[in-house]
Amino acid sequence: MRRRREPRSRLLPGTTGRAGGLVAAAILALLVAAPARGQTPLTGTGLGYPVAPVDARAAGVGGVAGALPGGSLSARNPASLTAFQRLTLGFTLSPEAVDVDVSGSAPAQSTGRSRFSVARVVVPFGDWRIGAGFSPELDQDWRVTLEDTLSFGGERFPYRERRVSDGGLSSANVSLARTIGPISVGVGADRLTGSLERSFRRSFSPDTAAGAGGGLSDVAASGSWAYGGWRFHGGLGVAVGDLARLNVGGSVAGELEAEPAGPAEVRTYDYPASLTASASVTPVEGMVVTGGGGWTGWSSMDGDLREGRAEDLRWAGGGVELSDVDIGPLTVPLRLGGRVRELPFVREGKEQVTERAVTGGFSILGAGGMASIGVGVEVGTRGDVAEAGIAEDFRRFHFTLQIRQ
Repeated sequence: MRRRREPRSRLLPGTTGRAGGLVAAAILALLVAAPARGQTPLTGTGLGYPVAPVDARAAGVGGVAGALPGGSLSARNPASLTAFQRLTLGFTLSPEAVDVDVSGSAPAQSTGRSRFSVARVVVPFGDWRIGAGFSPELDQDWRVTLEDTLSFGGERFPYRERRVSDGGLSSANVSLARTIGPISVGVGADRLTGSLERSFRRSFSPDTAAGAGGGLSDVAASGSWAYGGWRFHGGLGVAVGDLARLNVGGSVAGELEAEPAGPAEVRTYDYPASLTASASVTPVEGMVVTGGGGWTGWSSMDGDLREGRAEDLRWAGGGVELSDVDIGPLTVPLRLGGRVRELPFVREGKEQVTERAVTGGFSILGAGGMASIGVGVEVGTRGDVAEAGIAEDFRRFHFTLQIRQ
């Protein structure tokens, strides 16, 4: 694996002498390392927070998508495309409210994120289906403002520090699937793409600068990287009439490259393989019981991280969907479920973060079933201050607009 050199910092004019050198060295170390422990959400750990590519329907039944009758726009298994009988397109927006606890004693800090989970179109022709979509992979957005004191030359200089990370990794997907009797098969390819920008600014008050004889002033540094790589999917599905469905799938990937802006060398990561399985049963008309799980081998990039470690991600979920619920003139499918998963990036000396959630949701159908608005809700927790160094309570909502033609 090729290792890149340290990115160059850009310092503001006016930082001089030994004090300026010490501050510059501190900034450079902070820039290339992970965010300070205990002061940022999980998007700042390792390569960020892995975003599940699920729509509101799948989110409502515990994140299980592949075996749902009628299809889900979630990007997990290409064989599941065969469930779509019409041209279908959809988009899912997933805002989230988070309470972050990093000490166990101080009040939790409230924050939030707004991201989309998946956008996809499915085109049927005969026994074939073509799918194309876009979904996030890793969220690396975080912002933090700190106040501290620099000790130098027997004096203490208060300052305010702002660190910003903006970006992440996404995937653009093309898939092809076909039915052969009760069996469906599918293949797909993802282009992994994205970018990351990190910046750092330390601001001293005018009184501090004057007290130091003009030797300290504001300091800033920044760096940026562009991501690129490939991943390939395969999937298989089996239908037992209208009673049950089973889907299994997997993916393999090559190296993910992070190319910095400037002359430094490209940094590479061994992007992980994955396996998924899901099943659904229709015990009575209008009811679907579904469950599934998966594994992603994130430990393959453990040696590539600058700080902390990477562990394999395992997840499991399930739920129930009632599709024939009528509220007035509207048919409103209702869903309830739950899920659990382990997050892959772990802080040094801490335990792996486990995420648990109770899920639910509903859809509002219109235009004779040709259009729908789906709502999915996840309420849960992740991490533990004592074991993982951070704990978060979250409420995530998924809003899916789906149109069939």
